[in-house]
Amino acid sequence: GSEDAFNAWTKGGTNDGAEDWFWSDDPTIATFGAQPAFGATTAANGFAVFNSDTNGNAAHDVTITSPAIDCSSQSSVFIRVENQYF
Repeated sequence: GSEDAFNAWTKGGTNDGAEDWFWSDDPTIATFGAQPAFGATTAANGFAVFNSDTNGNAAHDVTITSPAIDCSSQSSVFIRVENQYF
């Protein structure tokens, strides 16, 4: 499934706190307090989450990188990314 594919992504950057990227398929995930539900068009399929609030006051600049995707057999390739930041 999508969560298994996410596990192959590389988590990087710097983080002095305990939080890490995780996978969720719940757009109303409650760990963000007053933040609205994630309104991405494919949110129900799952998405990557990094909860800075849970990380506390620790300095962080985090990234996630997907494995290489072979699109060589395709004549056109499009990517759409949706994010929510509060």
